[in-house]
Amino acid sequence: MKAIIMYIRRHKVGTAITLLVLTIVTFAVVRVLPSSTEEMKQSAAIVETRTCWEISVGGKGALWFAAADSDSTLLSPSATRREAERVTLSGGCWMNRWPAIPSCRGRLITVLPQPSATDIVSTGWKSATVRKLMEKARRDIGDSLKLALSEDSELQYYLRVHGVQDEGYQQIAAAATMAKAKIKKLEATAATIDRLLDSTTLPLTLRRRITHTIHYRNADGKDTTAACRLVAKDTPRRLSLLQTLDATTPSCVTAQYLLPWNSVNRRLVAVGFSGLGIAELAIPNATPALIEGHRKGKRHDFPRVLAADGCPLFTPRRLFAGIVEGPTVDGRSHVARLMMKGGWR
Repeated sequence: MKAIIMYIRRHKVGTAITLLVLTIVTFAVVRVLPSSTEEMKQSAAIVETRTCWEISVGGKGALWFAAADSDSTLLSPSATRREAERVTLSGGCWMNRWPAIPSCRGRLITVLPQPSATDIVSTGWKSATVRKLMEKARRDIGDSLKLALSEDSELQYYLRVHGVQDEGYQQIAAAATMAKAKIKKLEATAATIDRLLDSTTLPLTLRRRITHTIHYRNADGKDTTAACRLVAKDTPRRLSLLQTLDATTPSCVTAQYLLPWNSVNRRLVAVGFSGLGIAELAIPNATPALIEGHRKGKRHDFPRVLAADGCPLFTPRRLFAGIVEGPTVDGRSHVARLMMKGGWR
């Protein structure tokens, strides 16, 4: 025993360094151990993306529209931004910046939607061009308003000559309420356009509005949200890196670690959300579930309705393997390259 103590004393610097290295190695190994089923689910999230175009006067937003079609007709113009926004949902995965070191800081990998032709509007449009767009939109709204008023008149007549006891009365009453709300929205939008067209002293400007919100489960299993910003994209892919606005990771989620090599497993497990890949079925508070599938080359066979864009993939040993992008797999190398664009901290 004395010999051991004397040896440690003579080699205390080397012993301390050895213990430090062993501690670091042990810590790193523990960090890259396979995830449990619950940890896999906790690393997945749903990303809600809202997009629209904003017409501003004097630097203040006044009118919003979803897109413009090929003949420059405004689609879904509205006096309220929320009503003009297009909403898309995709999967996402909380990710650490460095292997084996807790370094997420609110970072999440996702796959953002591809802009369609109607989403591409020239921000270089002059004020005169924007006014022409609004003039056409005003005429279109006028036609829609006439039709809505006619429908409302028919519904109101039915309600006057029928009673609550008549079959179908409640459905007609509900339709009449919706018709009134539609008329109110059209009138508000028409009034806004008229006000903008009447004001000729201030120029009108156009800008794109995009917001991203992360939906995840808190410790009680309830849907919770966090606003985030786009940090980087892996062009020409749609693979994207988001980060929470305060650069913090929720305590109830699990951030995955990247291994420095690509997975070659043919069998994969996806953390998906039922209905997420179909716009009509997608909801932001869907419950994550594990789905088994296969990969052949860069392609996978996961059904889109269960494993949509951005859903994380794992090996059968529950190690992070990549991200779903359409019918293909974005492997660890793609994710690692994108994470390198996300800052050093």
